[in-house]
Amino acid sequence: QRAEVSPTILQNLLNWRKWSKFKRGALTGACNALAGDWTSPLRAAFRTFDLDGDGEIQYFEFHTTFNRLLDQSQMPQLSDREMDGLVHSLDSENRGAIGYTAFLAAAMDPALLHDSDWLARKAFSAFDMDADGVVSVAELEE
Repeated sequence: QRAEVSPTILQNLLNWRKWSKFKRGALTGACNALAGDWTSPLRAAFRTFDLDGDGEIQYFEFHTTFNRLLDQSQMPQLSDREMDGLVHSLDSENRGAIGYTAFLAAAMDPALLHDSDWLARKAFSAFDMDADGVVSVAELEE
């Protein structure tokens, strides 16, 4: 069963290729360090794109799913050249597939980076594994 992918997520994916490498790197870094409820719709969207469930989105899976979702959302289709540019910007490691973290970074709301309190709390929570409000040396070493 495939989840509904919001037009906001589609727009964030479309905007990904327009952002600087620095901004893309910051979003990817945030996704590597952060987890939580805010990722739930993004995880569901990833599963929608990952047609064979192998944990990566192959280029053909992205093309097929993205075009279908754009059509359903009544958003304009991308040309083949635009689609190739988007896919290649999502596959920053040139592996021929889009990984989970790269997808999350591209699909997330970039405004989250501007909410420094939220970002700091999420980053702290990522290290405070026992949720006691203190980050121990042992937690940092993990």
